[in-house]
Amino acid sequence: MRGDRILKMILPGLMIAVFGANCRGQEVYADPIKLSISGMAEESMPLYIDGGLYFVRSFYKGNTGGEKAGQDIWFSKRLGNNAWSEPKNDFPLFNDFHNNAVIGASKNGDVIYLMRSNHLSTEKSLRLEASFKTEGGWSIPKKMIVPGLDPDGVFHGFYMHPSEKALLISMKGKNSLGEEDLYVCLLDHLGRWSAPIHLGPTVNTTKFEISPFLSSDGSRLYFTSNGRPECKDADIFYSDRIGNSWQEWTEPVKLEGVNSDYFDAYFSLNDQGEAFFVSARDGLSDIYQSFLITAPPAESPATASSAPTFASAEDAIQSIYKSKGTAVVYFDFASAELKSEMRSMLRYIAMRLKNKNYLIELNGYADDLGSTEFNAKLSEKRALAVKEFLVGEGLAPSNIYPSGLGELQAKEGDPEEARARNRRVELSIME
Repeated sequence: MRGDRILKMILPGLMIAVFGANCRGQEVYADPIKLSISGMAEESMPLYIDGGLYFVRSFYKGNTGGEKAGQDIWFSKRLGNNAWSEPKNDFPLFNDFHNNAVIGASKNGDVIYLMRSNHLSTEKSLRLEASFKTEGGWSIPKKMIVPGLDPDGVFHGFYMHPSEKALLISMKGKNSLGEEDLYVCLLDHLGRWSAPIHLGPTVNTTKFEISPFLSSDGSRLYFTSNGRPECKDADIFYSDRIGNSWQEWTEPVKLEGVNSDYFDAYFSLNDQGEAFFVSARDGLSDIYQSFLITAPPAESPATASSAPTFASAEDAIQSIYKSKGTAVVYFDFASAELKSEMRSMLRYIAMRLKNKNYLIELNGYADDLGSTEFNAKLSEKRALAVKEFLVGEGLAPSNIYPSGLGELQAKEGDPEEARARNRRVELSIME
């Protein structure tokens, strides 16, 4: 199911979007894990908002009106140990007997955007609504309008960017190349939405392109297509904007690590680099989670204030699967605080190792700046910070052995880069 509906909208008081348009590197993701909350029904449209996951269930007896009614919005809160709360659909202002879905939220989570439709009606009754967080809960959703939005087909999908200034659409329009094409509507400085802008022939094909998702900086588009030569069914791709245009894109690349031989769609990311998407590889369309493991380009030097991001994630995955090797957790200068991207990597490791009787050795290090005594204590604090996080994610504290080894100055390479690479904890997994 595609969570299909349409919208009519106007939202005053917002400014025009200004997005970056720099092309980024290749993305590779770790082997996906099916979420424990999934598998009860056809599921789609997972979006991580406000510390939990909103998603849609179709043909499910627990939906409002039962399995023959429309789609319901469900929500599961992330718990602190790689677990999720029991999904709930108790949103009386959002769910009814028809099709309902969350399509995005504001950056701070105070506004949530909804897609609604009457799936039994022969008339076009699809609409977009916005609901605002109040002390008493979500407000009554308000209808919104986008001019010129008059799709020809019955399938539609939407994604509201957190800036609230760009609305991505999949639909069959008057100028579509295929069954469903990708479009964008932009907000001007008067708070008025543009008519849908076709994203062009580089992205769109003669078949369908659906489930658009835009990176936080607005430069990278993720979507699903069944119209490209490398497709086995429907696969997830990404493409980068060229310049400031919404109609010029780099050639789409099939996302490595998440696709299967079956339907894969509704890819989204949270701000910690965790990916959520839907796949029919086990029969039903279930929700899967993955983690970005791409290392930074070798020519990008680490600095004293910013250690390499995901520089050792491949080692982390190797450690998980081969029970050997080393995963590396990097820290900022003079800090023992875990960075968000490192938390994401450790969370993924904990998911893989939970309920397994592995022993984990944590060796903390520091650079050569400051006193030897200070660096010895700092390296120990870093190792303890990693242990504390892993224990919080459900691993047994008795299986984790932290130690601080102090300074370790690399002999080769740029001094600042070497120092950044020594602000770390090495995580080794043993049977």
